[in-house]
Amino acid sequence: MDLSFLSGEPGSSEEEQFWREFPQFRDAACEECELRRGDMLFIPFGYWHQVTSEEVSISINFFCGDETGKMLVTFVFWGEQPILTAFMSGAFIQKLMASPAVWQTFEYWFLNIIEQNRQAAVAGDNWTFVDIRYTKEQIQKCLLAFMVTRYKETPTQEESDKLIECVSKFCDKRDHELWDAACGGDGTYQERREACLPSRIPPKLKIRGKLWRSTEMQK
Repeated sequence: MDLSFLSGEPGSSEEEQFWREFPQFRDAACEECELRRGDMLFIPFGYWHQVTSEEVSISINFFCGDETGKMLVTFVFWGEQPILTAFMSGAFIQKLMASPAVWQTFEYWFLNIIEQNRQAAVAGDNWTFVDIRYTKEQIQKCLLAFMVTRYKETPTQEESDKLIECVSKFCDKRDHELWDAACGGDGTYQERREACLPSRIPPKLKIRGKLWRSTEMQK
């Protein structure tokens, strides 16, 4: 969707047509920031954004997860030449988890994907009450497939355990927030938990666009 006209003169025919088609866009929340020389901004996958350069400048962007992005992120954070990147030697995930700053960024992006799948699941039956619905082996199988597909690496058992713990804590927190009255939920937590049954099928994890977590979910 081209929103460039919104920065132009108000009252144009394009603007009027836009507001007729998308009236709720007037209530959309927007955050704005200014990047200066040497700054870096992380934008979650599928997050709508617009960039405006106020003067002649050069900027670089890359996507977390693809081969070029991994080479560049390795070079930026660890100063290693792309031809000798950690991911080529099978150590990208190890270095990802070893750096607190990089892990924090990855964790936000990764849990955003978990929340996307929670929201998209039919009847909310995916990634809810994971301690009952899935075994550790089922979750590990799902996360293994995701990491191998995205990063072409197989996590070690220790790395898998860290991912599983991260996901389990997040899902449990979200379950309480949605349904536990003590946490601001609708009061159906215990009823939903008792109705949850173990699944014979591992959970599915898919990157989905244009779904995002609110600021409260990020804490």
